[in-house]
Amino acid sequence: MIYQYAVESHLQSHNLDPADIILAIPVDPETNLLNTDTIVSALQAHAATASFVLRSAVQFHTGQLLDIPRITTYAHEKGILVGWDLVHSAGNVRLKLHEWT
Repeated sequence: MIYQYAVESHLQSHNLDPADIILAIPVDPETNLLNTDTIVSALQAHAATASFVLRSAVQFHTGQLLDIPRITTYAHEKGILVGWDLVHSAGNVRLKLHEWT
């Protein structure tokens, strides 16, 4: 994730170990894409301890657009906040963020 250093350094500034806090969701080794079902399964498995999801909406390595509505809806149902990095999305894909909550 492009912002990983910023997240890790912020956690470390609060004496937290990023390895204990950040859950990395692996890409499919055959397609090099993130599978929405894998993301939702990870949220389900960690719903009791997860408080925030931070993802790029468009993966800059592949151009993959994640299923923003499904991931956001599922996370919100579990009481998990979602932050979308839209740097590669704005102007490239139609965003309906107010509708996708």
